[in-house]
Amino acid sequence: MSDTTNILIYEKMQSVQYRILEVIKSINLESVGAVTKTDFMTEFKKLNYKADLIILDVSSNIDIEFVEKINHLNPDIPIIVFTDKQDKEFFIKLLKVGVQDFIIKPFTNEIFIKKVLNFPFDNYISEISDITFEPIKYLRAEYRKAEKGNFPLTVILFAFLKSVESGSDYFIDIRDNIFKEFQSLFWDTDLFFQLDRKYVLAILPFCTEDNIPIVESKVSKKLTEMTRTHPSMKDTVLESVSSIFPENNSTAEKVLGELVAELHRKYPEMNLQINLK
Repeated sequence: MSDTTNILIYEKMQSVQYRILEVIKSINLESVGAVTKTDFMTEFKKLNYKADLIILDVSSNIDIEFVEKINHLNPDIPIIVFTDKQDKEFFIKLLKVGVQDFIIKPFTNEIFIKKVLNFPFDNYISEISDITFEPIKYLRAEYRKAEKGNFPLTVILFAFLKSVESGSDYFIDIRDNIFKEFQSLFWDTDLFFQLDRKYVLAILPFCTEDNIPIVESKVSKKLTEMTRTHPSMKDTVLESVSSIFPENNSTAEKVLGELVAELHRKYPEMNLQINLK
């Protein structure tokens, strides 16, 4: 195997592993897969315990010990975990042994690519065409998990607006670098979408109603910091509307529609055109 391999994968199911390898190939990255821990360690050793990213299938405490062993061999390699677990304490244990992100099974190719491309790759030079993300699809999946796992799920729609004093009545165009700074505030298990470059949708598992003001306060404080360092954010104010499951026992489509409608009621003069695929 070449030392230019970007991604090293341990996935127990051969069919899932094949799918992952094909998706990685489609975005011009190199990868190698293993279906057993022994095979994984053999490949890892061949690479002198180096890679740009490691992706691991984790479903038990024994698997967590395996993650800890890998992280000990090279703590500089980011680790993403595949899991069908929906236990907050399980996620916390993984974070403590070096995991940076999670992909919950079942998953779409789009969310897989989004998660993978959050990390830098030494040998990655190809340009990636824009990927269309579908928040409705992800929200449906998160609602199913919340219902099955009997845990709360909060959805918050954020909008960044020019203040009245600025003399402008337009929403801010959130650039990628600015979006990433806000994204860094959230848990690795959270989903954070940019909608039409003007709005941000946060889907937050385990977030209770009492935690919503805390989340909004974190984003507001970050905005205050950024108005001092990013000229484009000067005179910007934050607006947010939220919904929580199971208190609002609704469908994904209805929840997003209700959030957009609530934002529109607050600012009827603005032409809200949010793509809610």
